[in-house]
Parts: sequence; C-alpha cells; structure tokens
Amino acid sequence: MRRLLSLLLVLATVLGLVSMTALAANPFIDVPKSEWYYADIDHAYQNGLINGKTPTEYKPNDYLTYAEAVKLAAAMNQRYITGAVTLQNGTPWYQTYVDYCKTNNIIKKDYVWDQNATRAGYMEIFADALPSSGMKEINTIPDGSIPDVPMSH
Repeated sequence: MRRLLSLLLVLATVLGLVSMTALAANPFIDVPKSEWYYADIDHAYQNGLINGKTPTEYKPNDYLTYAEAVKLAAAMNQRYITGAVTLQNGTPWYQTYVDYCKTNNIIKKDYVWDQNATRAGYMEIFADALPSSGMKEINTIPDGSIPDVPMSH
C-alpha cells in the first residue's frame, strides 16, 4: 500500500510544471513547518489538489484510499489541462471526481472507494491522469523490478 506522503513526492515533481496560485494558508495543524514534507503538502494544497482528512488535519501517516486517489488524479488532470481545479465534492464526496475520471478516460472501472489503495491500484489510476508530455522522467525502473506492480499498470 502507498502512504499518502509518498504520493506527495510524486506531486512535487508534477507540480513543477504548474505555477502556484495565492490561496489561503495551509491549515493543517499536523503538518508542522519543521517537517521535511511540509513544502510538498503546502504546494499541493495551495494548488487545489488536496484537502485534509478534516478541515485542520491532513494526517500525513494515513494510507491513501481509492477515493482520495481518484480525487487527486482528477484534480491533477484538470489543473494540467485548464490551469485551475474547479471540481467540487459531490454525493458521496468523491463521486464528482469518479465521474470526471471516467469521462476523461483516466479510470476504466470502479474501485472499493473507501478501501486503502494498493500500489498497483494507485498506478492504475494515475497511469492516465496526465499525458506523457506532462511527466518528465526522473529515473528508470527496470521492467519487473517492482513485484507488486505489473508493467501494464
């Protein structure tokens, strides 16, 4: 399974392509400025890609659920394509993001949305979140070197 914090390291790379906008200050009381990951979380929050688990808690050590992954994939795609994230929560909260991802061919199936995402499931969702031109290669991973993630993902 993928920790939410690991996801933000990927985001920091992707967000290098997008300029920051002036939004409200990072509200997360559990993400102190002294932590090494503060800037990544702040950057993702300022760009409208993430919310906290509550209005004041991010919970950086929690696992990423499929609902959170699809929200992030939709937000990343919309921000990349249009320059802004305008998607809003629906009912249930993640439905707007699921619909957006299906409409834009980011996902092809439903997941158990409140279940923790596996690394393979995470990769399956994010494989089509951005066009290949939007992802610069930062390293090379030989085929088959990540045993729980099939190359098709």
